[in-house]
Amino acid sequence: DPAVFETLFNAIQDKRTVRLRYCSPYGDSTPREHMVCPWGMYFRAHAWYLWAWCCDKENPMTLRIGRISSIVAYGTPPYKDPPRNQDVEAYASSAWYGCTGEEIHDVSIRIEPPLAKVVEETTWHPTQEIREEDDGSIVLTATVPNLGDVARWIMASAPYAKVLQPGELRQQLHELGKSIVENHN
Repeated sequence: DPAVFETLFNAIQDKRTVRLRYCSPYGDSTPREHMVCPWGMYFRAHAWYLWAWCCDKENPMTLRIGRISSIVAYGTPPYKDPPRNQDVEAYASSAWYGCTGEEIHDVSIRIEPPLAKVVEETTWHPTQEIREEDDGSIVLTATVPNLGDVARWIMASAPYAKVLQPGELRQQLHELGKSIVENHN
């Protein structure tokens, strides 16, 4: 909705709070209202995201803008500024897809040809390192804030991507795979 985007853009410029309805695809999918101080918008993995302070929860949050169903600009409660020395570009750079945060998970993924060449041409994460193997495969390593984003990326890259570490990511893939099998029996 262009009106949502324009309202957010203006609220960021004017440092105004907004009340919005957001429907997350996770949980029970019930739309929830949030009062937020929007700090910035960024485009990652084919979608626009909002970086904001959630007044209700008193913490920063990331919302996919396309999931905002309604929005109203306010001037209250008082606007909270973003953390000192952090801008939207720095914040967004920690994301694999849309989820940002402190980089705490070391991941290592082996990617087989022919996908290896395609993956090698793209910066998936600012911490990534790529090692070429003799057989044409590559090993991509990175330190990421969210394993769920990486797990979904690996599922989309099947059967050419294999988790080397951590075990927690391998377990998430196992659970996703089980749910796929159960849904298609």
